[in-house]
Amino acid sequence: MRKSGFTLIELLVVISIIGLLSSIVLASLSTARARARDTRRIEDLRQIQTALELYFSDYGKYPEPARGYGFWSGHCEGDFGNFDEYIIGLAPDYISVLPRDPKFDSEFQCYTYLSTETEYMFLVSYAMETVGANTADLSNSNYIRALARPCTLTVCAPQPSIAIYTDGLARNW
Repeated sequence: MRKSGFTLIELLVVISIIGLLSSIVLASLSTARARARDTRRIEDLRQIQTALELYFSDYGKYPEPARGYGFWSGHCEGDFGNFDEYIIGLAPDYISVLPRDPKFDSEFQCYTYLSTETEYMFLVSYAMETVGANTADLSNSNYIRALARPCTLTVCAPQPSIAIYTDGLARNW
C-alpha cells in the first residue's frame, strides 16, 4: 500500500522558493517607502518656500529661526536645537504645522532653517534616500537644489541634502 504525500525535499524546495519571493517583495516595498519619504521631503520644501514668501510679502523680512537671526535652527538633536517651532511666526498663520523629517530626527539628518532677515536657507540635511546628488532627479523642481558635500578624509555624506534658499546664502554654503 502506497501512501501519498510530499517528500521532505519537495517541502524544502517549496519553502525556499516562498522565502526567496517574499524577500524580493520586501526589498521592493522598502524602496517604495524610501521614495515616498523623499517625495514628502520635496513637498515639504515647496510648502515651506510658499509660506516663507508669503511671510516676506507681509513683513518685508523672512521669519526668525528659533535660535535667532544668523543661527541654524531645526527639529533635531545637537547644535540646531530641538524646537517644535524652529521658524518663529510661520505656523499656524502661513503653514499649519512646521514639517519634520518623516524618518530621521538625528543630529545631522533633519530639517534646518537659517535666516538673516533678507536671506534664508531651508535644508533637508543628509536625509534624501533615493534622490542622487545630481539635479536631474529634481527636474520638475527648479527652485530645489541638490547640495552634495564632497567627501573628505574623515567625512563623506552617504545621502545628499536638498535645499531652498536665496542666492546670498547660497554663496556662503
